Amino acid sequence: MLYKYIESRNLQFSNKAIYPNQAGNFVAKDRLYKEAESIDKPLKDIIALISDEANNYYNILIDPRCVATISKQKNSADAYAYIDGRIKELYSNNLNWEDENFRNATRLLIDEWGESNKSLFDENHFPKVYPIKDSVSMNVVWTKNERQQLQTLKNSLNEEDLTELVTHIADFKDLSSRNKELEDENARLKQEVERLKSGRTAKVGLEESEMSKRKMYEAQLQAQQKLMEERPDWKFPTGYGECDEDGVPYCYSNEEVQDELGETIKIVLKSYRTETEPFKVNPTEWEWVVKENAKLLVYRSNNEIVEVPKDNLVKKQSTFSITFDSENLNVDEHEDRLNSFSSLLKYFNEMHFNFASFRIPGNAKSVKNIYAKKQGVQNLYSEEDSL
Repeated sequence: MLYKYIESRNLQFSNKAIYPNQAGNFVAKDRLYKEAESIDKPLKDIIALISDEANNYYNILIDPRCVATISKQKNSADAYAYIDGRIKELYSNNLNWEDENFRNATRLLIDEWGESNKSLFDENHFPKVYPIKDSVSMNVVWTKNERQQLQTLKNSLNEEDLTELVTHIADFKDLSSRNKELEDENARLKQEVERLKSGRTAKVGLEESEMSKRKMYEAQLQAQQKLMEERPDWKFPTGYGECDEDGVPYCYSNEEVQDELGETIKIVLKSYRTETEPFKVNPTEWEWVVKENAKLLVYRSNNEIVEVPKDNLVKKQSTFSITFDSENLNVDEHEDRLNSFSSLLKYFNEMHFNFASFRIPGNAKSVKNIYAKKQGVQNLYSEEDSL
């Protein structure tokens, strides 16, 4: 209202600092421009990093909420031109390459805004910078130390080796993680060998036991979160995919959920991301699948959740063993418990059916597609599996 009144009365306050800019400061009207069209915020951020105060768009653009009439205007094309010229100017002096603001500006332009706006970040809109963007990335976005490391790597490998490295870079990262797991496993096995040599009874340390539990909790949470991502049309129990402050999941592997038709179904969700490891099923999970017809859902290493038919829990699997903590066998009850073993499985803590490896059948369906009842019924078994 104030600015409308000033203009309606033809009062001359153009040189008074009473007009708000986009930086939240009041400046004189004759120093301001109107934003003719919405200029992307990342472009304004880039300009703020490489300009002086007089060219910073946040300083020279009037707050769009202000109704004052401004004759001078700035648009996206103006922003492109300023950034293009300024970055080329700064890049021409290699003393600027290590400047943090310049590095952040070029990263924002090339790696972020440019990647999200490929139709605009081109030679037509940025004729000075776009043709040299790879050089700018290498010399500015990359730190001096990173450039030196890359040069060392390049000197050590031929072109064929470099191509192979780039092609399989993700595999190398996985190998590094897997190598750490194998080192930990090797240390554990060495302790076990020493135990066997000395005839002592192995006792898992509290720290190792806690680490194992944490891994189990993390794996279960990842599986639950992935299932929620795959099936947003299902309704899950409160707290599903979440944990308490100690990292313990609020929900277990066996739960009841509502499917896309609102029907309650039972599921047993297992994480089996390392498919060379034993596949463990506890008594409750076994009973849910075998007796309660719960759906056995397995989160695989390829980041997919599949449903494994109940028959395949034992059909065509390798031999498996049953393990439990022997401390559960009280001396006085030892004989009775063994004689009634089949009906007393739930008395044993940490008891699992351990498959040396677990075969996922070829007809296991992706969880994205199961229970699509309106699309007909699919044959659950291949000809091979039905033999």
